Amino acid sequence: MKNNDWVYLISINDLFLQDLITTLLLENDILFQIKNNESGDYMNIVAGFSIYGVEVFVYKSDYKKAMDIIDSLPQKEEIDNI
Repeated sequence: MKNNDWVYLISINDLFLQDLITTLLLENDILFQIKNNESGDYMNIVAGFSIYGVEVFVYKSDYKKAMDIIDSLPQKEEIDNI
């Protein structure tokens, strides 16, 4: 059984990186939640995208595994600059 405590993983401002990271998390059986910043939900509905980015949360028990996945990405430098 997973620890039900959600912890902050990363903030992402790029839709491509968001899709890449969330896909990798799913492929590795890591559940996640996405929280839109500011009025991001509204912007996604009206404009189809948001300039505000998202925050990704994972179970505390999956945090290390999720960070290892992110650290292995070639785009790691772009993520660090977000």
